[in-house]
Amino acid sequence: METTLQEAAQAASRAVMDACRQARAAKQDPALVTQLLQAGTGVGAAVCQALYAPNPQEASAALKAAQEACGSCLELLGQLKAAGIPQAGEALAPCGQLAEALEQAGQQP
Repeated sequence: METTLQEAAQAASRAVMDACRQARAAKQDPALVTQLLQAGTGVGAAVCQALYAPNPQEASAALKAAQEACGSCLELLGQLKAAGIPQAGEALAPCGQLAEALEQAGQQP
């Protein structure tokens, strides 16, 4: 689980950063870009917390937080894609894969 989840989180992080760079260059709504950066950072932090949690309860709580932040990323990327930012559309796939990895990790005992 650990490697797959870490790899998915890293791929999603790179994709989100690329989308944010392109959105900033295109002078998109700075608040939207900041929200996406915060959500992306939140996913990564929560994944790290889950992987290194001292007990299953803390790992479960961190995975739930990561899932919520990932959902926010997907929503914000959808908004940027609709605004004409191609990198946002490209970032949807890695973020979707991360969402699936988080769901699988949350189902493991």
